Amino acid sequence: PLAFRRPQQQMALVALAGPATNFVLAIVCAAVLVHGGIEPGSQASRVLNDAYLVNVVLGIFNLIPIPPLDGSRIAGAILPSGLYARWSQLDQVGMLGLFALIFLFNRQFWDVFGEVLAEATDVMVRIVGG
Repeated sequence: PLAFRRPQQQMALVALAGPATNFVLAIVCAAVLVHGGIEPGSQASRVLNDAYLVNVVLGIFNLIPIPPLDGSRIAGAILPSGLYARWSQLDQVGMLGLFALIFLFNRQFWDVFGEVLAEATDVMVRIVGG
């Protein structure tokens, strides 16, 4: 961040690269599953399906706007600079807060996460033409 001219905005771009890479990899896996002629239930199919799920879950999870996740850097790009400085300080405790939220609202978290995962899968299957 010290090398950036506009650290707040440029950190958001760097943060966006991680989830974007996850989604691109997931789309590639989905395309191979849909159009690759791989036999359903085969080991290759299971590996591609697992790779797809891991990448979608990581991409979605990292977009949660809680420091230190990438989503917090993206959300931070629109904050006033003074508030961004305080927001960035939450990196030290943000993961504990995220784990506490998941623990306290476990069912609700996974219900919402499951719905987002299903929607992301629908979008990706439409993208690859399945």
